[in-house]
Amino acid sequence: MPTLARRIADSALATMMTKEAGKVFFMDFAMDITPVCDCYGWTDTPIVNNLGILASYDPVAIDKACIDLMNEARGPD
Repeated sequence: MPTLARRIADSALATMMTKEAGKVFFMDFAMDITPVCDCYGWTDTPIVNNLGILASYDPVAIDKACIDLMNEARGPD
């Protein structure tokens, strides 16, 4: 795993460990999805246009739903 991704995951875990179970709500803004993470200092042409905003108390379920929607979507217009 690249160093940046590992640090992001470690930071997310540390933050979650400070919260009570069931007290955190997650949102994915699935808009203009590009081939690489938007945490890079540059962007690319989107491979999937806006899918909407997804929300859940389960971070794995919301990411899975986002991936499923992305895989079902048409490419950019």
